[in-house]
Amino acid sequence: MLQDLKKANYKWVVFSLLFSVAAHMSRAYRWGMLIEPLHKRPKFSNLFYSLCSGYFANMAFPRLGEVTRCTALNEVEDTSLDSLFGTVIAERVIDLISLFSLIFLTLIINFNLFGNFFLDLFHDKLSFLAHVSYSFVIAGVIGIILFLIVLYLARKRISKIPVVGKVVSFLKGIGDGLRSVLKLKRWKAFLFHSVLIWFLYYVSGYVSLAVIPETTGLGFSAALFILVLGGLGMSAPVQGGFGAYHFMVAGGLVLYGIVPHLDSSTGKEISKGLLYATIIHSSQVILILVLGCISIVMLNIEKRKQVSRLNK
Repeated sequence: MLQDLKKANYKWVVFSLLFSVAAHMSRAYRWGMLIEPLHKRPKFSNLFYSLCSGYFANMAFPRLGEVTRCTALNEVEDTSLDSLFGTVIAERVIDLISLFSLIFLTLIINFNLFGNFFLDLFHDKLSFLAHVSYSFVIAGVIGIILFLIVLYLARKRISKIPVVGKVVSFLKGIGDGLRSVLKLKRWKAFLFHSVLIWFLYYVSGYVSLAVIPETTGLGFSAALFILVLGGLGMSAPVQGGFGAYHFMVAGGLVLYGIVPHLDSSTGKEISKGLLYATIIHSSQVILILVLGCISIVMLNIEKRKQVSRLNK
């Protein structure tokens, strides 16, 4: 792989990363539109730096980025932390809908090629449901209903517990953030950026196909397929999608004939699909590390400026 890495055409990696940065900027701008109904319009720079610091945190622990970016923005903008969590949850729901829409589009384009792949993928993930009995499901539903009834009847006593009061306040803040989707002031701009984000991801992936000869010229449908697989890999509960992204993308490229093979001279297995996934994922990791470090510095500078203004 080290020998193949030396032969890769990295100018296309640079172009790919430029589109990725544009996608991050669009995502930050869209996040700002979700925050606007909370009676606050944060600076775009603070939104972007907070978002990148969140991506940076995801490298350490899965989903830590959502907490980090809300906390980072809260420290430089006068916005409720609980409500910010709600906007991020709403954003993730929209991303999930977008991802499944892309899966559906991929299946429409070429069901014969992609259909069995997705069926096998989701069948493996959901196979445990076949072993769940109906009685267990019914008992679980009844148990939840009884629990909710007890909570409702004892709500006055429970509300007097200090910890419960804090939890309720936190949940109300999250609810405000979630409802921000229904109170959007710029619906058209929000929808435009929701489409633009994934379009930029797609262009970034399409450009990156030219990195190695084996993936060059695979076409538009291949770029869409890899985008979907990469999205599924990055959504896995692992740090920065390490391993999961490589597994999904390399496995998907097998459909295009890019299969692992033995090198006749060394007797070792070579996977061009894994090579491609490694180059693209590593470049994205480096980008996030650079943007994350810059963002942390810029957010600290912004906090110091605010402190100095307050002291004056």
